[in-house]
Amino acid sequence: MIIERLRETLKRDEGFDLKRHEVQGIDHIGYGINLEQELPDELLQYLGVETEDAIQEITQEQADYLLEYYVAVAEGDCKTIYGDTWQRLSPLRQEVLINLAFNLGLPRLKAFRKMNAAIRAEDWTAAAAQMLDSKAARQTGGRYQRLAQAFETDVEKHLELQDVYDQPIVRKGGLADFSDAELLEELSRRLLSI
Repeated sequence: MIIERLRETLKRDEGFDLKRHEVQGIDHIGYGINLEQELPDELLQYLGVETEDAIQEITQEQADYLLEYYVAVAEGDCKTIYGDTWQRLSPLRQEVLINLAFNLGLPRLKAFRKMNAAIRAEDWTAAAAQMLDSKAARQTGGRYQRLAQAFETDVEKHLELQDVYDQPIVRKGGLADFSDAELLEELSRRLLSI
């Protein structure tokens, strides 16, 4: 897993705001940190507050600390869910699952029973299909398209193609069937149309 790319991908996927803000009716801060969950006492102490309600604005340093903290939590959650299978996954597939765990949290990621069973069976196509067959994927389509394609193919380029994935694909078979040159051409075409 390339931890720096994971951080950058999460920063892009989660959005960013140093001030408390609402996303789909839930208060967040920093890089998508849910303020309606109970934060551990050590984080509240680090932020210098007694409750989540008191958090209105944080510094860049605090945002980065919260990101690092929750990436570690997400990785721990993945190790808990996937057990011995975790060590057999490629670094890229681990990265994708940490991204999902960061977004969903442990209870919701555990609820992806069919996806988790497919991962344990090393059926990457079924796992990717199950990843996309979810409420979370329907709410944040481009992100989950990128993650599913990267997970299925074990090809990093899918993580970088936000502009391509956030628009509908005209070609059957999805982006996995595009060559690198075709992906760059499609991305260029879409950027020029902006």
